[in-house]
Amino acid sequence: MLVTRDPRFEQLINGLVFELFFPDNLHRANIHLFDACEKAGISKLAELKDKALATAANELAERIFATNHPIYAMLFDVQALDVVRIIEGRE
Repeated sequence: MLVTRDPRFEQLINGLVFELFFPDNLHRANIHLFDACEKAGISKLAELKDKALATAANELAERIFATNHPIYAMLFDVQALDVVRIIEGRE
């Protein structure tokens, strides 16, 4: 099985966890990562395995972590939220 570790996916997972626990804070800032991930087709990765999964994940990463993609913008914006800064010790 091919596994690549991409810190951008870790940042995305963290953002999704913040949306789970603090939806009001994120939604007030117009951050809707779950909706954006669904729109980007991230759930299609669940159907894939091995090399096909790695290839599709890399292709998805190139798209959603591009500076002009809404997910990239939301991940950037989530870092400025007080609740995130406090939890990450950057207050």
